[in-house]
Amino acid sequence: MQNISGQSNPIDAIDIVTSNGTSASPITISTNQIEGWGTGTLGGGIQLGRNGGSYQTATANTLVNCGAFGMNIIGGDQISITNNSIFAAKAAWTNVGIFVQSQGGHTITNSTVSGNKVNWTNSAGTQNSNWLATGDTAPSGWSANTWAANITASLLPASLF
Repeated sequence: MQNISGQSNPIDAIDIVTSNGTSASPITISTNQIEGWGTGTLGGGIQLGRNGGSYQTATANTLVNCGAFGMNIIGGDQISITNNSIFAAKAAWTNVGIFVQSQGGHTITNSTVSGNKVNWTNSAGTQNSNWLATGDTAPSGWSANTWAANITASLLPASLF
């Protein structure tokens, strides 16, 4: 998926809303290549757990300069972000690579964030690969990620098409 500024204006590239998989059949977002974003100040790459849900997983995706955030978990049970590569250069809208924050009254339980490589520069020019909201429990594997990883926009080919 390639969003070219001025030609498209998405909020989130992939947003899983009020959706439930099962342990035997989770909702799986995998091996996507996502580049670029619109011009707003909110939204980003892959968002899991909006309005709750369960058994959602994002694995082996590659995201480059995809918005204010790369990936997040904002609610739900058994939600996981594993083995993804996420990069963003400083832009007026960049904020954080991966964040975990219960929103809209939907708590996060039994989550996993592990094996990810993230190099995210926020709008102030500061490395901001990860953020865990105050009051939320660290997901399983939180310390098993490579924050400030040595990766660049060259994760993706020069053109996706």
